[in-house]
Amino acid sequence: MFRRVARAFRFAVREDEFLPVLSAGAVLYQLIGIGIVVEILRRLGFAFVTVRQRERTEKRAGPAER
Repeated sequence: MFRRVARAFRFAVREDEFLPVLSAGAVLYQLIGIGIVVEILRRLGFAFVTVRQRERTEKRAGPAER
């Protein structure tokens, strides 16, 4: 199977526009990956702030309102 992939890759590289398309695809993949990581971190940040606010509110309210 690897031989088929290697042959296909060698054949594709010989075409003029394959390498620019391949490199654009690698860059797009990285940007999308970075975007996903940023979104995960953003949501975790909002969750952290929300939890911290709730803990502070509960701490101020005291044991009577729990």
